Amino acid sequence: MEIYLLIGLAIAIVVAFVFLILTLRSPASSDSTAHPPTALPVPHPQGPITNTDLIEKTGAKLVALEGITAQRMWEIPASRKGLTIGRDSANDVMLQRDMMVSRQHAQIVFENGKCVLHDRDSVNGVFVNNRRVMRHTLRRGDVIQICNTTFRFTAEGDIGSPPEKSQSPLPHPDTDSMELPRNTDFGGYMLEGKIGQGGMSVVYKAYDAQRRPVAIKVLDVDDDYVVKKFIQEGEIGRTLRNHPNICRIYGSGRAADHRFYLVMEYIPGVSLREVVGQPMTEEQIVSIMGQACDALHYAHLQNVVHRDIKPENIMTTPQGQVKVTDFGIAKLTSSVTVTKDRTVGTPEYISPEQVQAQRVVPASDIYSLGIVLYELLTGQPPFPLEREASPRAATIQVLMKHLHTDPIPPTHLNPRASPHLAQVTLQALAKTPDRRFASAWEMACAMGYERRALVTPLPSLFAGQLVVMNGPCCGQHIRLTTPSVVLGRAQIAPDDQYISKQHLKIAWRGRQLWLEDRSRNGTWVNGKRVFGEVPIKAKDVISVGKHNLRIEIES
Repeated sequence: MEIYLLIGLAIAIVVAFVFLILTLRSPASSDSTAHPPTALPVPHPQGPITNTDLIEKTGAKLVALEGITAQRMWEIPASRKGLTIGRDSANDVMLQRDMMVSRQHAQIVFENGKCVLHDRDSVNGVFVNNRRVMRHTLRRGDVIQICNTTFRFTAEGDIGSPPEKSQSPLPHPDTDSMELPRNTDFGGYMLEGKIGQGGMSVVYKAYDAQRRPVAIKVLDVDDDYVVKKFIQEGEIGRTLRNHPNICRIYGSGRAADHRFYLVMEYIPGVSLREVVGQPMTEEQIVSIMGQACDALHYAHLQNVVHRDIKPENIMTTPQGQVKVTDFGIAKLTSSVTVTKDRTVGTPEYISPEQVQAQRVVPASDIYSLGIVLYELLTGQPPFPLEREASPRAATIQVLMKHLHTDPIPPTHLNPRASPHLAQVTLQALAKTPDRRFASAWEMACAMGYERRALVTPLPSLFAGQLVVMNGPCCGQHIRLTTPSVVLGRAQIAPDDQYISKQHLKIAWRGRQLWLEDRSRNGTWVNGKRVFGEVPIKAKDVISVGKHNLRIEIES
């Protein structure tokens, strides 16, 4: 009897199991014409990026040669996300122990069948074959340097082959060809002679058609992307040209030999570098530093951070007027990178947050102003480079001091230094931004600087808004009436998981809107992915996650 019961129970279980399977399969089998689930709307050709968005293996790889990830290898997928590199744990290549690496430092993505490396607006830069790049089409064997880590790019087939030549390539002039002779007509300006040279450019004194003196900064770079950023950053400088203590940028152009240039105000004077160490009265120091503070405060009110304040970028005329130079374009050159063989940049004037590759803020300029003030009081920066040590060791030592060492009080190095100005210096040099002066103008007032009227930007004549073009929030308006706004999932579409919590920042600079991508999944403008900061205009379409936003600007 028990055997029959067991057999019956087994048969019942089998029947129930078969019935369950048939039940689960019945919707699909009962209607052979059933439609697949409706696909979510795709707002741009690329579509939203997902963690499983892998199209195929490519044979392209990134190999770590040295650094904290030495001997590791990463496959570069043919996905729209590609391969991300940075200090944040969400990156594919995590460089968490290198404090000079930005949280979102670089990204390799596929564009037209090639691997393209993008600098994601990092603080300390990306180098390929010992040359700083913002955007670079990778070739087999390229050596990539990101702070203390070195990689080699390898690829199969056509992916790593040399990119096609552009229709109008920019020649890369050698050092000798950069020297332009006197009385040369360059872009409609008559050159008189060279007055300065940097890592990316040569500066000439010239005259316009009315024989007015100007300065011409000629770009010595053949990278199309850097040229574009150079011109864009020049536009930032032009928004600040109404301040009497900021070197004016009149315009930009491209000469007959394809070289790009900026036309700037000619300043008949010397930089503070040439007067550091000379005896100066307290009144002179307050006048110089107060004017520099005034200029920076004006820029900060327009969402512009200089990020490379040092004596070389502060000019003074024989009449005592101060001019702060290199606004806007400093972003392309202001970094400190330390590798096994070399150092790039001037670490003496960098802020602690820049050392840690954090976001640069107005307080970063205030810290650098404090260093310049310290140098005027004592004849040296608070943390000078040790000349006896190797460049790499000396640079790392200075960077560590910015983070962990309190500066020697200026009066200890120069007993005749003003105790009042010494105290101002030490507050400006506080390790954390919130302990410094609240603004550059507050620092000027603390020094005792007075001028007849504080120069403030004219109120913007424009207001703008973003209009959501699709999805559940279609028709929603996001107003752009404040100087800057950070937008993310909560403001755009709370249910769109592909939008980051802080996806992008939009800021007014004068009458120009700028967009900064801060996301992991990417931002597109008019169907083209953007990295870092780009100018945007009315009717542009911004794509984030599954949503499109149209820009509207009204006067």
